[in-house]
Amino acid sequence: MFHDSFFYFTIEIMKSFISPYQSGSLLKVLILPNSKKNQIVGIYGDPPRLKLKIAAKAIEGKANKELLSFLAKILHISPSKIKILKGQESKLKTIYIELSSAELSHSIEKMISS
Repeated sequence: MFHDSFFYFTIEIMKSFISPYQSGSLLKVLILPNSKKNQIVGIYGDPPRLKLKIAAKAIEGKANKELLSFLAKILHISPSKIKILKGQESKLKTIYIELSSAELSHSIEKMISS
């Protein structure tokens, strides 16, 4: 699921791409569609975003659907609890997730450290 390189996320870095929003959280991501497999590969940019590889091509919303399914799977929540708020047709996306920012941060940290 993860890139071979070592991940180290500080709380401050996580706060830059995860923030509280309404009854859940916003997650800022960069996606790389048409990849060999779905995986988290690190962080990107300034301000930082979570960088994800997505296997589906960015044609007719396929990469977006795959992104939502992948996030739901790794976060152990229903895909209906995840929505793309910004960036439907961009690699830079802002995603709403029905988890508190603490729960989302903990889930991502747990996945990376395992």
